[in-house]
Amino acid sequence: MRSGERLLSIDSKFPLEAYRRLDDGGEEARREFCQAVRAHADSIAKKYILPSENTFDYAMMFVPSEGVYYELLMSSDAKYGQLDEYCRGKKVIPVSPNTFYACLSAVAMSLQSQKIEENARQLMAGLAGLKKQFDEFGTAYEKVGNHLRNAQQRFEDATGKLNRANASLEQMTRGALPEEELPLLSARTNGG
Repeated sequence: MRSGERLLSIDSKFPLEAYRRLDDGGEEARREFCQAVRAHADSIAKKYILPSENTFDYAMMFVPSEGVYYELLMSSDAKYGQLDEYCRGKKVIPVSPNTFYACLSAVAMSLQSQKIEENARQLMAGLAGLKKQFDEFGTAYEKVGNHLRNAQQRFEDATGKLNRANASLEQMTRGALPEEELPLLSARTNGG
């Protein structure tokens, strides 16, 4: 099964011969069954759990019948303990025909959750970038506003100075020119 670029390995070559010997082999047959399943779990871990090749860090071991799966869950030995715990320690998950779909569904839900989480991270990163841009725009907008206010103030100051200079000029020209030439000077200074 493929998820994006990662592979989920599912091995279906279960050592059934060791299980078949359980019926009439007694305790020796149980040890052989445990040994065969541990060796199979080791093999799966070595062959299929290869994160450098984009596999998941676990694999599934398909157990072909519920009876065999039950035996795997119930079997243990003094040296290694519970057989299913040994498998899980190797990151090999035993699944039966009845649990296989449930396990795959759990993996699919986990992947979907990871995708949602990744989308949320990307959204948050995008929002953080947008907030930074908005803050930079706010700073630039404030500077432009300050420049416009300063320009408006300078314009008003210059208008006042121009009006005072024009009033002074008119006062000076009234005293220096005869009354009949004043309208001509006024027309020249106003663009006429």
